[in-house]
Amino acid sequence: MRLRASSLLLNVLGEGTFLDLLRFIEVHAPDAATAAAETRAAKLVSLSGLSPILVEALTIMAARSIQPADYPTPPRTSAC
Repeated sequence: MRLRASSLLLNVLGEGTFLDLLRFIEVHAPDAATAAAETRAAKLVSLSGLSPILVEALTIMAARSIQPADYPTPPRTSAC
């Protein structure tokens, strides 16, 4: 349900206003999940120098699909 609500807000408000709303929530009503996501994002940026959003977007573009059914199951390897 949250994904649908955020998609609706993004479509209705536009990206700039939606991001402003997220920043407002971040400043005035922080939660543990947001803090954890920010910590993880900061760590990823420090490791690669690229924004996690950019890395995710490039991965999706390279993959040509985000549907698991579009990819074959990888073969299992036997443990040595």
